[in-house]
Amino acid sequence: MNSESSVAYSVITATLNEAENIVELIEAIAMQVGPMGKAYEIIVVDDNSPDGTATLVRDCSAANPHVKLVSRASAQGIGSAYLSGIQHSTGRVICTMDADFSHPPDMLPQLLEAADQDFLVLGSRFLRRGDFDTFWYRWLPTRFANLWHGLVLRSGVRDHTNGYMAVRREGLKRLLDVGSTLGVRPFDRILYGLPLVALAKRTEQNVVELPAKYVFRTRGETKIKFARGVRLFFFEWADSLLLALRLSE
Repeated sequence: MNSESSVAYSVITATLNEAENIVELIEAIAMQVGPMGKAYEIIVVDDNSPDGTATLVRDCSAANPHVKLVSRASAQGIGSAYLSGIQHSTGRVICTMDADFSHPPDMLPQLLEAADQDFLVLGSRFLRRGDFDTFWYRWLPTRFANLWHGLVLRSGVRDHTNGYMAVRREGLKRLLDVGSTLGVRPFDRILYGLPLVALAKRTEQNVVELPAKYVFRTRGETKIKFARGVRLFFFEWADSLLLALRLSE
């Protein structure tokens, strides 16, 4: 990761066929982060979207110097896309968020300011009733999986898997360094937040959850279809056990 610079905040999103959302998202991020009065950057990591997402981001970058595009030759997974964005970022605080508006941009100031106090900050769907606005067959397994993660990892966290996250650069580096010694590489996974929470517990880094209302996308197609979601659900359960074993070493 790049060394700290004068940029305070790096907001990173990953795209694959998000032409219907990306321009509006960039504008929404700028509207929330710009008034904070600190230098910021918006990094979009695009995996060669055939719908022209990258072209739209380039146009935004030409009009707004805060916007940066990282283009990759092919789809290599959302975790690796975020890691690539982190590696290209320069901000003191790093934030990851989805490109489909399931992560509310209006929460950005709270997440970024809390992370600047050296917390790992998670946007949580389970702090307030009704904040996880999705189909019951998505809500129910996600809720039970997160209860399982909290029990196995003794994390004290309600939502390990949302992916809306902010953390200081040096804090993230500490987590990744410890993970490397244990053979845990968070961004090799789709649900990178789960191992990051586990590593935060291992290193006694403070974790804070803030309520973040999740809204299922209204434009574009979801990247995790039902069958893939089922496989991911069972993988999560096993992954918590593996992480707990690694952390006990």
